[in-house]
Amino acid sequence: MGLEQVIDDIREEGEAEVEAIRAEAEEEAQAIREDAENRAQERKQEILDEADDEAEAERQRIVANAQLQAKKKRLNAESDVLSSVRSRVESRLANLDEDDRRELIETYIEGSGADELGDGAKAWGRSEDQAILEDLGFTFEGEIDCVGGTVLESPEGDIREDLRFDEVLDEIWREEIHEIASDLLER
Repeated sequence: MGLEQVIDDIREEGEAEVEAIRAEAEEEAQAIREDAENRAQERKQEILDEADDEAEAERQRIVANAQLQAKKKRLNAESDVLSSVRSRVESRLANLDEDDRRELIETYIEGSGADELGDGAKAWGRSEDQAILEDLGFTFEGEIDCVGGTVLESPEGDIREDLRFDEVLDEIWREEIHEIASDLLER
């Protein structure tokens, strides 16, 4: 075998070895590319899942906020209705004719037992009610700011009865507000 043959054999062996290394490198490169592609797809899916979760959480926040705003508006509207009703009741009480005011004041005084405060009992009320209170035997001491009714005090000043329509209305309003609201707002 000649030198040329040996060189050719070595060259062929070298080329075969290079080809084998190249093929092995190509297989490894392909495996690396596939692995990278798989990891990229997995990461892409993770990102999409996170984005979906964030989008759903944001949707839920928006819906909850909208529901809260709607509830606030409904409660404000209900409050406005109740306030309007209360104002109309106060206006009606303030504008009762004299006979109705007299009857209502007498009923409150008798119902409270304040009619037994004794001679010289003092009364405060609206100036429009002065004659009524004096007719009932009370000494009118002065005007107070109220929609009607009276504040009575024993001659000694040790007993005081607040029979103003405002106070009676406040008490009824506190005790019955839920029923009043249900009746008004169910319509």
